Amino acid sequence: MFCANSSLAQNIIPNGNLEDTIQKNFGLKFAKEWDSPTNGSPDYLTNFHIVDFGAPDNFAGFQEAKSGIAYLGIITFFSNGLAREYIQNKLIRSLQKDSSYCFQMYVSLADSMNYATKNSLGVYFSETAINSTTRVNLPFTPYLEVDSTFNIDKTNWVKVGGSFVANGNEEYLIIGNFNDNSNTDTSFVDGGGNDPMFQAAYYYIDNVFLGHCDSLPVDTSIGLRENSLKDKLNVYPNPFEGRVVVNYEGNQSLNFILYNLLGKEVIVSPTGTINNRYALDLGDLPKGIYFLSVSDGVNRVTKKLIKQ
Repeated sequence: MFCANSSLAQNIIPNGNLEDTIQKNFGLKFAKEWDSPTNGSPDYLTNFHIVDFGAPDNFAGFQEAKSGIAYLGIITFFSNGLAREYIQNKLIRSLQKDSSYCFQMYVSLADSMNYATKNSLGVYFSETAINSTTRVNLPFTPYLEVDSTFNIDKTNWVKVGGSFVANGNEEYLIIGNFNDNSNTDTSFVDGGGNDPMFQAAYYYIDNVFLGHCDSLPVDTSIGLRENSLKDKLNVYPNPFEGRVVVNYEGNQSLNFILYNLLGKEVIVSPTGTINNRYALDLGDLPKGIYFLSVSDGVNRVTKKLIKQ
């Protein structure tokens, strides 16, 4: 525990795990120490919120937090305009001139999005806070861009990052896409929503770290208690075509609820159980994304499934 806490303490981004909150308007919360440097509106997604801004279920899709119960969401590309969203944080201490730093965060593309972007998640550092009324891209050159490939993963958290040498005296960090649409590299992604608002790239962000490279954590969720049920489950194959198997290394009986992408319950029951290995016949379902909720009576885990 001492080693884990010591490693996390070397993060010079306050509230890098996004769990501490402040109260905002209309009963919503936001991540403490974070704000928007523009008139864009990044989203704080947490189980304190319901419906559109909840977690793991929200307007853009379904995603468990990388750790804890909360994460942020920003637009990096919008096909019908130049809409951009950024997040800003005042560092615990200013950066030292000519010192090398490593940056790391976890990202996941939201389920409903029809586009992914490349070289569009940039990190910029400023000596003063940015306070702009724009809703389009900020005209800065980022210190580093952390997505050298198209991040199309809608299921897993992907670790991205890089290193840079500080100019010195930078106190603020800003994350977002600093390119206009003509200079933003995009790729169409199957399976997105039909609403015009989903003709975009919208990424979830969690566990943001900045520090000297010798203190870079292997996994910023170290030291957090994991759900004991989650560690005992193995759901396969995924993607699937017909039958899904749930292998459970425990003694309790499991209950299952399956939801489609709209949150509507789909009737499902195990077709057979042998030594806590459950077989679910899902061959009649239409192709698409589903969410399997598994409960042992105490803990609950939700797995994202893709029907091919």
